[in-house]
Formats: sequence, structure tokens, C-alpha cells
Amino acid sequence: MQEFSLNKAVIEMLDQGVDYVGVPMDLEAHGEEAGGKASLFRVTTSDTLDATFALVVWDGFTPEIRIHNFENGLQKHERLKSAGRMSIMTCKDDNWMVELTALKYSTDGGRPTLKVPTMEELDELVSQDFTELMLALGALKVGTRGAIDAETSRRKNYLAMTVKPNELDPILAAYTATRVLAVVKDFGL
Repeated sequence: MQEFSLNKAVIEMLDQGVDYVGVPMDLEAHGEEAGGKASLFRVTTSDTLDATFALVVWDGFTPEIRIHNFENGLQKHERLKSAGRMSIMTCKDDNWMVELTALKYSTDGGRPTLKVPTMEELDELVSQDFTELMLALGALKVGTRGAIDAETSRRKNYLAMTVKPNELDPILAAYTATRVLAVVKDFGL
């Protein structure tokens, strides 16, 4: 992928294999830095967001997507800096899995927080069938964690998606839909 459009957003791959230093989500409580390799991608939206994000594969820690550089945007886009991360877990079959939580506004209009959306809400965020889109982009499975990875914890009913490790297109699209487009579209209001 070099560049593709997703509803009100354009996703552009910038660089892959970039040396990266930062604080992984696994070490956030301690503030310890770690190194890894990052794939950088830029997302621009119809409502002025221009930001670079990094999919970081940390040395010894859980991969994640995080904001790398915030160039421009509305005040509401600032929420991506503090609540926009996405963890990438390893499945029992060694593929990658992401939970499809989305930044959603509460009914009182407060700031958006990560919530578990329905499949219909994911369809609404991308203005098409979310599952079909992700599968077309290279996802292996889309469904509940219980169905796609035999999860039995309280998170077994969370929606998730699996991909082959380093299969970027569906992960970048899912991130853009559940974080960026959710904020752009004022999801939940």
C-alpha cells in the first residue's frame, strides 16, 4: 500500500523499518523507554487532521500503534494523543490480533474514550461493510475474540481482527476507522 482512502480519511504509508525509541504501553506506568522498529503512516482527513502515526514493533514488548507527530487538526483531534493507542496482540497461532475498540463520545458530550462498538457501528464508521473491507485488505478473520482466537476471558465478546504479522493495510485501516474516523465523525453523539 502506498496510499488509500477510507471514508473521510486518506492513509499514506511513509517509511518502514525506522528505528524508534519511546515508552511502550507495557512500560507506561514506569516511564521506561525501549527501542523498536516503526512503520510510519500519515492520515489526513476532510476536517483538517494531518498527523503521522507509528506502528511500532518494540524489542521485547507488545507492538502498538501510536501518534508520532501531530501536524494540524481541530481541538477534538488532540484526543488522539492521549487515548489513540492500539495494542497488537499475538494470537495462539502466532498471527497478530487487534481489538476493535473505538473512541466514542459519551451521551453527556464529554471527551471520547475507548468503547466496544457493534459491527453495525463499525460499518457506519467506514460507510461500508467493515468485515468485507478488512478481509479485502488482507485480514484473516473478523469477529469476536472468542470466535477467532478461542478467548474465554471477559473479553471473549469483544470484536477483533487477525492478520499475518506485519500485514499493515488492514491494521492501518482498522486503526483509522476506530480512532481517527470515530473522532472525525463525533462517534456516539
